[in-house]
Amino acid sequence: AALKIALEDSAAAAEASGQQNGKLEGNGRMVAAGATEPTPAAGGENSAKPPNAAAAASTQDPIGQTASADAPAGPTPLACWDNFPPETDGWVMAHNALRLDMSDFESMVDTTLRERIANSTLERWMGRNLQAWFDHFVQNVQAHHDHEETIFFPEMNKRVTVPPKMTADHEELMAAIKRCAATTTAFSTGITEGKPAAELLPLLEAVLAEFLPMKTEMLAHLDEEEKIGLPLFRSAFSKKEALAIEAKIQRDLP
Repeated sequence: AALKIALEDSAAAAEASGQQNGKLEGNGRMVAAGATEPTPAAGGENSAKPPNAAAAASTQDPIGQTASADAPAGPTPLACWDNFPPETDGWVMAHNALRLDMSDFESMVDTTLRERIANSTLERWMGRNLQAWFDHFVQNVQAHHDHEETIFFPEMNKRVTVPPKMTADHEELMAAIKRCAATTTAFSTGITEGKPAAELLPLLEAVLAEFLPMKTEMLAHLDEEEKIGLPLFRSAFSKKEALAIEAKIQRDLP
């Protein structure tokens, strides 16, 4: 899941994601994600265990079919969250940083690098930057998942039941990202080695063939966590308790 579940409760966390090498040009930004993720915003008081939402996210459903406009909502959050809309929540902003990264990568490959190949203006350093950016993205997603799996979900499971599909999705997504990594490495290596356009274009298409389905799955997974997991969390934890979880994550940050 930089996108570590981190501490700044500010929309700047998403905007800061990915700023290593600046822009190449046009719509594609050659950037490296570097923002830290905020933890879920803290709110009021509660100790009772609400209904779990496990049935709302079937472990049988493919990732891409889970989140939709009519997806079942989780339990009602405590009244103390009324002044903290979901879009301001640290968990959502962490996800928005990932969404921004994926949008940047698609634009970088499908617009900027494609145009550079067509115009014969591709430079070898762009291959190195592409590889460095994607490696950083993989680390960010893994860190985000790790914080959910080792800290956030275990704490939630003490009071509610986190839908098992959320963990299963992590495994599927990392497998998809691994496939993306292989095609990205082949493409970036081709750029660095100065291969001709006739060889680079098939490599570019191979990147998109793996990346775009992964992006679709990731977006659906993030939506599911926000529509089911976030209300589930907000139905069970007070502000003081949320801050205690945040402190555990903070201690785990480098």
